[in-house]
Amino acid sequence: MTTVDDVTENQRNYLKLIVALEASQGILNLLIAVCDDRNLRENLIRQYETELKQQDFLTYRVRVRNQDPSLRYALAQLVEKEPDLQQGKPAVITVLGVDELLSVKLDAPKSEQDRFFGYLQWTREALREFRFPIVLWITEPILVRLAERAPDFWSWRGGVFWFTRESTTVERENFSVSRTLSTTAPKQTVGLPLEEILRLIEQIEAQGKESPILATLYDSLAQAYQQRYDSAQERQLAIEAYEKAIALQTKLGLKADLADSLKKLGDLYFELKDEVKKANNCYQQALEIYRDIGDRLGEANTLKAIGDVLQFLDRRSEALERYEQALAFYRDIGDRLGEANTLKAIGDVLQFLKRSSEALERYEQALAFYREIGARLGEANTLIAIGDVLQFLKRSSEALERYEQALAFYREIGARLGEANTLIAIGDVLQFLKRSSEALERYEQALAFYRDIGDRLGEANTLKAIGNVLQFLKRSSEALERYEQALAFYRDIGDRLGEANVLQQFGKLQDDPVQGLEYLQQAQNLYLEIGDIYSQSRNLLYFIAKAQLNLGQRDAALESLHQAAELATSINYEPFIKYAESKITEINSTAAPLIL
Repeated sequence: MTTVDDVTENQRNYLKLIVALEASQGILNLLIAVCDDRNLRENLIRQYETELKQQDFLTYRVRVRNQDPSLRYALAQLVEKEPDLQQGKPAVITVLGVDELLSVKLDAPKSEQDRFFGYLQWTREALREFRFPIVLWITEPILVRLAERAPDFWSWRGGVFWFTRESTTVERENFSVSRTLSTTAPKQTVGLPLEEILRLIEQIEAQGKESPILATLYDSLAQAYQQRYDSAQERQLAIEAYEKAIALQTKLGLKADLADSLKKLGDLYFELKDEVKKANNCYQQALEIYRDIGDRLGEANTLKAIGDVLQFLDRRSEALERYEQALAFYRDIGDRLGEANTLKAIGDVLQFLKRSSEALERYEQALAFYREIGARLGEANTLIAIGDVLQFLKRSSEALERYEQALAFYREIGARLGEANTLIAIGDVLQFLKRSSEALERYEQALAFYRDIGDRLGEANTLKAIGNVLQFLKRSSEALERYEQALAFYRDIGDRLGEANVLQQFGKLQDDPVQGLEYLQQAQNLYLEIGDIYSQSRNLLYFIAKAQLNLGQRDAALESLHQAAELATSINYEPFIKYAESKITEINSTAAPLIL
């Protein structure tokens, strides 16, 4: 069954294709569209032809002839009979029929496909006379053969755009009307099996070639590992494959591909929030290239990604600045989904800063965009965010209402991950309302979903939430059991932030204050390692200083409070600053040890 991510990724590549076509008028630009689904292919072609005609572009289709499968010949025949093309009017040419060429020789010296690839390779220079963008539609198997057998033509490509088969059970967005792009979908579905990619890489490397197709295959390999990884080892294999792709793209001067790979590697580093500095470095490199080649869409997506990193690093004002820059780009190029996603991100920052009314305003703006373009997943995600603000404002009944609305959307579109996440949010509200048995019920439902879809991070987070409820109910031994299960998951998938949070819970639950402080220090070390300033300050303020006072370590507790205040000041987080100052005053005003 098609996933929501498949549909969203098709949207992303459709918009990239449209932007490339609009930017290529008056020049030759060879664009390769890969799609094995003929119905989807026809729908996409009709949609971009309709959209381009509305902008006064001419659109033509040509088919490669079986008896003489030459792209140049087909284009020359078209230009000869179309005066508008001879006059250089804005036009886009769609090329079809390549997948219908026979791959077997029959009674000829070469197969029709072999002749087609030969023409591409040896008549590449002759294509310079055609000053318009050309979209060559092919299937995945033909893509690999094309890159191997016509490497000179392949090196001229202006971009490769992948479109995955879609099931009728998933409602597709209207690409031509909404001009949407998902800036949150991290994985591009290439379609070639991992084993086939590895075989092709081995075959090409055995020939001693450092070709563009090899760089593409390493990028595809990274995505294949990324789509299937459920361990730190497979994640590392994905990282190594991206690094090999990036090295080849750098060496071969493939700037557009290099920027895309850097962006995707940054996304992978940032996914678990454990290597944010590496993520930011990748994003900065990608941003420079996107600016250099004039890819405003890539620039907008990368600016938003940098904003996400800065938000995680508690550099909120800088994050807002990047989001505003990205927002301007999205508005300029007409990407309303990108605009909606960025408005939601701005709302997230404002909510963290306790500027709840401003956050709600941004969320409502984003919600209106999502509803207008029919992006139901975005609508559901924003309803969750609005529910979070309402819960923060202690408007729990309204929060539950929004969560239930989101839950209905997720169930309707078959987004089981969204459904699981919403069940967690509902459980959190119920726990806040001291309805612990109902909260546990929702958490257990969410846990079943996470296990069923193989989301081990979600499973770990839910086990931790269950542990929190059990801890509240004074069922400490059961709570510790769930925390230990969660800790094992976090360590296995390499989520150091999750590991730190559980170690903090361990520290709070220990009867032995010395052992408790040891766990809290371990958590602090991890927070320091990943650069989470907010968690460092909070851990020092509420837990480490308290444990130190319980052990009679008054000076150490004061030092922890001062450190917490300094950290909170660095991120301009007033609640922590005020709390630290009040406790320091309280400790200094009494001779007796205090428990915070």
